[in-house]
Amino acid sequence: MGLFEKNRKNSKKSEKKTKKATDLTENQTSLPVEGEKEKKHKMTDVERRQNALAFKRDPEYNKEYTPYVDPVEIDEETVKNTEYEKIAGKFRLAKWAVIILLVLYSIFMVFTFRDRITLENFRYLIRNVDFDIETGINLQNDIIYDADPDNMFVKYRDYLALIGKNSLKIYDSSGREAYTEKVSLASPAVCTSSKYMLIYDRQGGGYSVYSYFNREFSEEMTHPVCAAAMSDSGIYAVASVSSDYDGVVYIYNERFKLINRVFKNRTVSGLAVTDDGSEVLICAYGSESDGSVSAEITTLPTATKDSRLHFTVDGIIPYDCGYLENGGFYIISADGIRIYEKSGKEKSYYSFGSEVPVKYMADIHGFAILFSDKNESGRMRCVMLDENGKVTLERDAGFGLSASALDGGYLYLLYADRLVRLSSESVSEFRFSTPVSVCDVCAAGDVFVCTSTSVIIPEWEDDVSRDNE
Repeated sequence: MGLFEKNRKNSKKSEKKTKKATDLTENQTSLPVEGEKEKKHKMTDVERRQNALAFKRDPEYNKEYTPYVDPVEIDEETVKNTEYEKIAGKFRLAKWAVIILLVLYSIFMVFTFRDRITLENFRYLIRNVDFDIETGINLQNDIIYDADPDNMFVKYRDYLALIGKNSLKIYDSSGREAYTEKVSLASPAVCTSSKYMLIYDRQGGGYSVYSYFNREFSEEMTHPVCAAAMSDSGIYAVASVSSDYDGVVYIYNERFKLINRVFKNRTVSGLAVTDDGSEVLICAYGSESDGSVSAEITTLPTATKDSRLHFTVDGIIPYDCGYLENGGFYIISADGIRIYEKSGKEKSYYSFGSEVPVKYMADIHGFAILFSDKNESGRMRCVMLDENGKVTLERDAGFGLSASALDGGYLYLLYADRLVRLSSESVSEFRFSTPVSVCDVCAAGDVFVCTSTSVIIPEWEDDVSRDNE
């Protein structure tokens, strides 16, 4: 028994040695051989980082994490209502229908009104947007400018234009400068419409057309501009002379392209264009073969050279002309005002008689004339006529009249201490609270009283009885 146990123990020791040898052999196969180990020691740092990066990017060891989603749980949390799904579907259809209609409408408007999509209209759209930083100073309805005896004031749409010999400034109703420009005008003249303002120099050959915020067009002519007219549509006419003719009328469309020229052997003294720009009225004068003076009146469509009307009036020199609201037109000369029907037939005539008018004013609604009193120096008398030439108002204007304006059937008379508004039905006045040096009044819808350095917007008192005048 002792020997048997001894042999069994030796056998187990032998098996353990064999197994240990086998495990050692297997482990030695996974260890790097001597050449690989030396090669690993010889790798550079860059190569080691590259190997580490390749190992990191190996998807077998770095699998992307995908959260587990239980479909049963999702189905349990989703609550479906067929009625609401139908309503939502209808709203989706309505949304896409509205988007498609908006796109079609935008395309239609762009092609239909592409002529009105301009920089000037865009600026008009944002005219009331205040981009200035609030400074705590509020100048509502205050327009302040530099004093200059040569300043000329013109009401242009909702703005006030100040025209001097060296500068042009356009102010909005809040007192801000919408546009300013340096100019050189020896004898400036201006005509306005609801679209543009045209300024020319009677002693020079240039003119410019302005919008609210910009100078839209300028042209230098070889001879001085003697007359001009602007329509609400943007079509305008400019009269000058040439080397071959005593008068040439250039007619431009709303895009400032020359569309017509009318040549005259007489001097052009007056121009007018209808509001829609379809017709132009030309007044010219010259000497006849016997030495007498006569006026030549011509009306013609702006796009053709064929006259619609053409006649002469002997013995007068026309000063001004214009169209009336009823479609007729008028001629103002030294002896009086002649009103014509659209057909060219003389409708009425108002004679100045022996009186000499100091100033005459006209618009589409009628006329106003200021006469100087023969007996008292400095005393004025005013007369108003309607578009048919009928006298609607005769009034003693008194002394100290500084300026006057006619607009919409109202006559405005400016004195040193007050502004009087007259019509055929009422009389109103606005008195200045403090003494100011007034110089002009501009009226075109709104009324501006221009002083030497600022503007006053009047607030009218109750009508004054004529019996107390």
